[in-house]
Amino acid sequence: MSESYRPYLLEIRGELAICDFHVGSGARFSINSDAPVLRDVEGRPYVPASSLRGVVRAHLEREAALVAPQRRRLVPSLFGEAPRGKGDAESRSGRLRFFDAVIVDPDSNYSEVRDHVKIDVRHGAREHGAKFDQEVSGPTRLRFRLTYEGDGPGDDELVLVKEAIRALENGELNCGAKGGLGYGLLELEQTRYAAFDRTSPESLAAWFSYRRGKEPDFQTDFHWPELSPLDPEPGPDR
Repeated sequence: MSESYRPYLLEIRGELAICDFHVGSGARFSINSDAPVLRDVEGRPYVPASSLRGVVRAHLEREAALVAPQRRRLVPSLFGEAPRGKGDAESRSGRLRFFDAVIVDPDSNYSEVRDHVKIDVRHGAREHGAKFDQEVSGPTRLRFRLTYEGDGPGDDELVLVKEAIRALENGELNCGAKGGLGYGLLELEQTRYAAFDRTSPESLAAWFSYRRGKEPDFQTDFHWPELSPLDPEPGPDR
């Protein structure tokens, strides 16, 4: 796998306010519900990193053409890619890493089971024997953590990271089931940033201290870069 180490690290933290949500566990047999929620080892509902990653990637794939026009490689650069055939390039790890979003206050571990019915679209009425229930968690607050590893603070990929943070802060994204009904709406709050340029001895030392357990100096503001100019198209005489 190429590009296994990159010198620049940006860590973003905050809290996600989330309304009622359902991220299913996939369990087929449960005494509590036909569709139980996913829980951690302590029995608390949470949103896995894979769900957040999927939501953010889907948003950036839709918005990339507007936010970063003519730069189609930025989304694969952020999320990684795998070869699809023998002639394709080797796999590449992504620059973004998401972490599980766990509940901030363990006492807010609330869920309820809600009844539903399946509608027969041919008749517009309930299907016979199609009653089921679904466990729903929330509303609550979750810990948010995201890291970006790249070449430096001027990376074009950071323009898309900025768009992801903007969408989360503005409450434009949701995760889990029944998003069309307003479930799983996310709103990022208390956003803060810590950056490490590991080509600098001082910043590298701060990063090593962080690795040993010392919290970095998080800032509430971050200077996002502008897109770098595109290379000029070759003319007919080139």
